[in-house]
Amino acid sequence: MGRTGVARVPDEDWTRQPVDTFGLRYDTVENHGWYRNLDPTVEDLARHLDDGDVLIDYSGGTGILLDRLKLRIFDRQVGVLIADSSPKFLRVALDKFGDDERVAFRLLRWLKEKSRLEYLEEVLGPDLVARGVDALASTNAIHLYLDLPETLGLLGPRAQAGRASCSCSRATSATRRPGRASGSSTRPCGPSTRVAMGLVRNDPRYAAYRPALDDETRLAAHVAYRDRVFLPVAPASTTTCAASRAPAFASRT
Repeated sequence: MGRTGVARVPDEDWTRQPVDTFGLRYDTVENHGWYRNLDPTVEDLARHLDDGDVLIDYSGGTGILLDRLKLRIFDRQVGVLIADSSPKFLRVALDKFGDDERVAFRLLRWLKEKSRLEYLEEVLGPDLVARGVDALASTNAIHLYLDLPETLGLLGPRAQAGRASCSCSRATSATRRPGRASGSSTRPCGPSTRVAMGLVRNDPRYAAYRPALDDETRLAAHVAYRDRVFLPVAPASTTTCAASRAPAFASRT
């Protein structure tokens, strides 16, 4: 990967699989208006990344952040490593950026026996672990990490000088400010949920699903999970966007 000497594409089965339709369809969501919430992160990274720096795009998926960032740092030799737990998403990213010597890819596998994803230091390789990285980006995913201090844990001698740039679609666009998270909420809540439940109740095509609406325990679990993944809209004043000095490695999830 650039001047770091880090292997770009690991010799793993997912790299040899065909590009999956699901991954391609997910990649098209970058055209949705809510992805404007990545703009502050892109601006922050473009201001601070220099020649020779290495950026980790944690939960980078199909490379939607890099699609935007590359237009701002085309004149610099910045290494970008996309790490994600989805081989389907990473396969799309490899298809898009596989010819770019500045971009590397790592799959974070689920370790069933330990009930966790692999840590970054377990997949990056010794050279990059020893070097450390200069910046970490995590967009539209940081709210999924249950332990932020560990997620932003230190790793490597250069991490002390690193930056963490994060964003999520939690703040309303009407109240966004510089230095805060911005964008519209992606949460499927309120009227849309009521409409969906009404269709199940009244449309014969969905009659098979009606018993689920009467299972209060199951519905409560669904709502709790939904609200974790699709955050409720909140004022920008309550949502701090990371464009700040912070440890550079997301080494825990």
